[in-house]
Amino acid sequence: GGKSTQKGLSAQYEEWQRVWNLNFFSHVHLIELFAPLLEKSPHASILSVSSVVAQTYTLAPSSYSTSKAALDQF
Repeated sequence: GGKSTQKGLSAQYEEWQRVWNLNFFSHVHLIELFAPLLEKSPHASILSVSSVVAQTYTLAPSSYSTSKAALDQF
């Protein structure tokens, strides 16, 4: 017997959450944390490092590619 579909979907969801937390939400939370300081500075800037996978098809997992594309748009 194979894995049940529910367990497979749950594992996939957990992996997507892990990848998005690492590659997208960590940036969002850090920016929110520093927003008060950034707003006080006349020269504030934010630099987030993305990946080429955000812009073009590769064999990278889609959870990673989409998290990087979301970071580009953010």
